[in-house]
Amino acid sequence: MNTESLQAYLEEITTNQSHTIDISFARKNHGIINSPSISRDLKQQIVDMLTEDVRKQISKNEIVDYQAVGVLDGEIEQIKVSDVIPDKEEQLERVFVINISDEKKFDWGNVDYYVIEIEAQGKVLKLYRQFQKMKRLRKGIMLQTFSDELVRMDSDFIAIDETVDILEWEEELLIFNHIALERIFGYRDLFEKKTKEAIGIIKNKDIFENIEEFQEACMRDGRIQKRFTNIMQNERLPLFFKNLNKVPKLIKDLNLHLEFSDSGKLLYTDRKQLYEITNLMNDAYFRSLLADRIGVAKLEGVLEE
Repeated sequence: MNTESLQAYLEEITTNQSHTIDISFARKNHGIINSPSISRDLKQQIVDMLTEDVRKQISKNEIVDYQAVGVLDGEIEQIKVSDVIPDKEEQLERVFVINISDEKKFDWGNVDYYVIEIEAQGKVLKLYRQFQKMKRLRKGIMLQTFSDELVRMDSDFIAIDETVDILEWEEELLIFNHIALERIFGYRDLFEKKTKEAIGIIKNKDIFENIEEFQEACMRDGRIQKRFTNIMQNERLPLFFKNLNKVPKLIKDLNLHLEFSDSGKLLYTDRKQLYEITNLMNDAYFRSLLADRIGVAKLEGVLEE
């Protein structure tokens, strides 16, 4: 992502008022369900608050490519919009529709996230944030001060904080909160797709005695699907197959709970083996030079090659 142009744009929309701002509230897989009337001054206050935090985050953190299993502290992920939303026109048509009926009171409990869209100089910036439902507060009694007296707040309320989960700019996304990509865009479909691709390759190599049982277990476990997505994104499978002859010794040395059938193929017997298998395929096991310790690299980039 071109962060210089982004920073210039953020500066522009906080100093120049010749831009439009739309704030909408949405439900996952349903799109926008409420676009309430908000004064221009309040919209600008919200934008100023959010852009200040975004500028700080971009300045002090490193931008890295998206990793399904997450990244290190001090890193912000980036990914192309087309990788998250394959058919953007269809997504836009589905999302930007008002579905709320004026005949009944709006239920803020149905909101999953809100999106703030800023347009200036022919360019559009979008800021996404998961909606804070504040269920406990809503069940209690909200108070406000009025002439030095605490009185009950009868009207409904919402909160917009200074945090941005995802930023969309020039066909790319900056992800400040890793899990938000799933919760806002429903990104799990990609995890399933990459897992199926990986298992298809593994099937062709014929290294499992019971690949169907292994596949079924993988498709039921979202965390394993993230690991396979990471494996595919980092092209780890060719490395694993190239060094397949080393696997039996690794299993023995690491005391892994893996075993082989009489025909010499991996035998899947328990879902606890899923992590060990994916760690092997991701080349995640390491031995330290100083204390000869054995461990697992949790994230790509933790260890230097």
